[in-house]
Amino acid sequence: MAVDKPKILAAAQKHLGKGNIDRALRELNRIVRDDPKDLRVRQKIAELLARQGKIPDAMREFHVVADSYERGGFFPKAAAIYKQMIRFEPNEMQWHMALGGIYQQLALLSDAQDHFGRVARHFESNGSPKERIQIFERLVELNPDSYEFAEKLSELYQREGDPQGAFDVWARVAQVLENRGEMDAVIPVLERMSSLKEDDLDIARALANLYLDRNDPRRALAKLQECFRADPQDTETLNLLADAFVDLGEREKAVAVLRELAQIYDELGYAEYRDQVYDRIADLDVADGESYSGDASLVVEGLQDPIAHIQLTQEGSDEEVIQRPLVAASTFVSYGFPDRAQDTLEMSISRFPASFALHRAIVPLQLYHQQLAGVIQSLDAMYEIAMDHSNYSVARECLEAAVAMAPDDEEALGRLAAFNNALGEFGTGTAVTDTVEESRMDDFGEAIALSQRIAESAQPEDPGAGFGDFDFDDSEMQALANQLSRELGGGEELDLDEDPLAGLDLDEFGSFDEPVRSSFELGRDYYQAGSYDDARAELQRAIDEGDELVAALELLGVTCRRLRDFRSAVECFRRLLAERLVSGADQLRILFEIGVTYEAAGNRRSAYKVYKRIVGADPQFRDGEVQNRLHSLELELGME
Repeated sequence: MAVDKPKILAAAQKHLGKGNIDRALRELNRIVRDDPKDLRVRQKIAELLARQGKIPDAMREFHVVADSYERGGFFPKAAAIYKQMIRFEPNEMQWHMALGGIYQQLALLSDAQDHFGRVARHFESNGSPKERIQIFERLVELNPDSYEFAEKLSELYQREGDPQGAFDVWARVAQVLENRGEMDAVIPVLERMSSLKEDDLDIARALANLYLDRNDPRRALAKLQECFRADPQDTETLNLLADAFVDLGEREKAVAVLRELAQIYDELGYAEYRDQVYDRIADLDVADGESYSGDASLVVEGLQDPIAHIQLTQEGSDEEVIQRPLVAASTFVSYGFPDRAQDTLEMSISRFPASFALHRAIVPLQLYHQQLAGVIQSLDAMYEIAMDHSNYSVARECLEAAVAMAPDDEEALGRLAAFNNALGEFGTGTAVTDTVEESRMDDFGEAIALSQRIAESAQPEDPGAGFGDFDFDDSEMQALANQLSRELGGGEELDLDEDPLAGLDLDEFGSFDEPVRSSFELGRDYYQAGSYDDARAELQRAIDEGDELVAALELLGVTCRRLRDFRSAVECFRRLLAERLVSGADQLRILFEIGVTYEAAGNRRSAYKVYKRIVGADPQFRDGEVQNRLHSLELELGME
């Protein structure tokens, strides 16, 4: 039989008027027993229990009410109950967690942050690992682009022996930043991901691509070396590796990589891609290339060739089957990959064991890897080949080299003694077969000496190299500054010494929409595959069709820069400014791309002028990177 709620409520109110809380609670509990879903009565019971000081009992009732409101989607009412609970138990973290979650549902993110932050501070010293992970998961969810919270959560996962959880934290942050087009912010996130998964080549290549886009080939090269060691025939890696060497001024190395790439495309039957690679090789014109001023990562320190003086004329030693692995190994040494060089030579020796040149070339690498037994074996093989060719002086040199490297090796000492006893003075004189310099390509000593000369010498740069007569003179820079001023609402002409970007709204970030038309998508895919000519054609088609105009123009500019077509690159970037296609901080980004293009072309003074304007608008643009570039240019141009 249903109870008479109005009558019971009246009785409870009468008891309360007389200050008899216990009797009022008995009446209200009759209603709850009959109708447990009467949340208003349960809330009243919780409040009366709290007045009596029975806080735990009150909290249980409050929690039932708040949870019911929350599950029913009545978030404001649930929030009101949790706020009451926090007044009674301000240090109970579960109520702060619950209230923060409700504020998040109501999009009151600042309020949610306050409560989650309080819980985080409490759990830092008092919480369990599970509780710390839980609260920082909520903070990262609330702040998906926060490097600080992601770093803390990642560390917590690592402490708990969950590297995959730590990796997933950064992966989510990277995805959010990529969706927003904030690629500069993606770089440190990808670096953290790479440190957690060192064998993830996709991340390494993505970083290399970003570094190349930002004219930082040294860092790109470090990432590409990792990819190359893992898979030396990956076409994307080879494309990027060639780009890095071109940007470093190492054109000969770029050509060596491209030749390898062309052969791979040919073997795969991709004739069109192969021909495009050959076109890139022809464009590089190695004879006129500049020497790179030196990068420790390109030099294999400790690699020496103590037997460079030992030469043997051997019929057939200049055949392609012998020369090809010698050239490849020499190239690998110049990349800084001695392991790959040795693997190449060992494979060739297994096919051509009678090649003196191959055995001699592998000795420096065996010494570098401290493989003394392998060195002695190679010298023995060289001795046998020299004896087969009746070149006794070379044979003697091989035996002497073996003794010099292993003076305690009784077998080597015995062979040298037997040789001297058998041949006497004849072994020290001119050989039956004259000793001449072997093939140009099989001397590792030359390759090593060349890499050392490159590392020690910096040749002067031609300020206009590769850029033709296209340049901003002062009047053009003045026009660009005035155009930017009008675009920002100034209307007044600016002097070159003044700040042309004063008043620029740096909070007005632009973003690229997701590609929806095939032209831009194809252009982007070709660019990522390293097929820059195809990328340029598709991106130009996208621009003509108005397909992702801003993104297509910017990517076309970067593509033209990769193709060393600096004139077209700058024109793409200038169009974005002249036609007001970008605004706010995106204007600074495009100006930066113009500066990078000038710098890549060797036009230091024009780059300096552009960087000066960027610094005038935002001294900390790209975390001070432009300031650093500006300082370097001032030193190069003698402005200090």
